[in-house]
Amino acid sequence: MVNKENSCNVLIVSDVHLGALKSELDLFQKFLTAVNNGEFGNQLQALIILGDFFDICTDTPESLFNDNQIIQILEKLKKIQSERDLVFVLGNHEIPVTGNYDEKFNDRKNKFFERVKIGVFDDNFNDNSFCQYIILKKYNNEDALLLYNSIEDMFDGYINKIKINGLELENNYECLMTHGYQFDNEIFRFLAGMIWKTLIKSDDIALKETFDYLWNIIIKGDQRVKESKLEDMLEQLPELKNLEQQTIKDNFSEYNTYNFAFVKLIMRILEKWEEVQKYEYYLEGISDFLKDKSHKLSNINHLIYGHSHKCKISKENINNNDIKIVNDGAWQHVNPSYVQISFKGHLEIINKIPTIDV
Repeated sequence: MVNKENSCNVLIVSDVHLGALKSELDLFQKFLTAVNNGEFGNQLQALIILGDFFDICTDTPESLFNDNQIIQILEKLKKIQSERDLVFVLGNHEIPVTGNYDEKFNDRKNKFFERVKIGVFDDNFNDNSFCQYIILKKYNNEDALLLYNSIEDMFDGYINKIKINGLELENNYECLMTHGYQFDNEIFRFLAGMIWKTLIKSDDIALKETFDYLWNIIIKGDQRVKESKLEDMLEQLPELKNLEQQTIKDNFSEYNTYNFAFVKLIMRILEKWEEVQKYEYYLEGISDFLKDKSHKLSNINHLIYGHSHKCKISKENINNNDIKIVNDGAWQHVNPSYVQISFKGHLEIINKIPTIDV
């Protein structure tokens, strides 16, 4: 007999960043293999990828879908989808997030599909599997994941409903899941959002490679962006990206120190953000987001997001409501983690990746 308290009904990962430096794709493959092999039990019914799965800031869709390891990952996801529900929330490395992201989300989602509907991806995923918000709650006496493109959709109806058996949620249980760019300071989201938007829309490999290289320096924290040099980047990229020297030379054939200096200038905005943003940085943004009672969010008592890569779980009092808040971390530059939702909606962060052969 299955022990409900120890069952895993829903798995959540965030910020895999396919295509970016220092993404733990080997471990992510092992994780997906464990899902496919039933390591998480028969009660597992859904896998949610909570944004920044594809990193279109650092790579082009054409390049992503010609990478053998990424193709293998997508094939594993295809197998998962044949047996369980697979849901994607889009993040700031996949779609622009400037301006009114709620009003523009559906259009931006459609443009995302136009760019990435190639190769193996085109055959396996559909519009109803992609959204901006998910709410887990009891709905019409059934425990369900409700998918929404915008906050306004919470008035007009969900785009998809996924029934989850065996949770036995309390009637007042409501868990909101989203990527987390919604909780950024508005000024920062505008400034950084313009950078992300430019990179997402660009097919300039040299620009994307420079962003990837400098962001890697920011994360490592052992050097300032302003100290970086073009010649050092060109020397290091072949090993970092596992590419031939000639490929890097071709990618940067029309690139010069002025191009590099400009990217360094804008990357210092992200460097400052990385230095100040902590787990607590988002609590004010979460409070502002949830306090708008016209959007039916005052009953949220659990929240899961990613975006900052700062893995942590805590109990907070937000707008006089007790809320369990979870940042489920990332699969880039850090020890990978994932969230399990089990009986009664219990949330748990797991840092240990199954040591199963890919």
